[in-house]
Amino acid sequence: MWTHVAKRFKDTPNVIGYDLMNEPYGGTYVWPGFETFQLQPFYERVINRIRTADQDTWLFIEPQALWH
Repeated sequence: MWTHVAKRFKDTPNVIGYDLMNEPYGGTYVWPGFETFQLQPFYERVINRIRTADQDTWLFIEPQALWH
């Protein structure tokens, strides 16, 4: 889906970036396991997909939102 989004918006001047996931939360799979084993691989896959369609637009990535 991110590839389609990037293709659609890559030349839109008022889009400054893609927020890959707003406030990611691992539920019961808390930090650091969620970030290391789930979130980072997800970001890597999504970034690679976006970059196949759009090399220039900023990417916004966030760490896990909450942890105990």
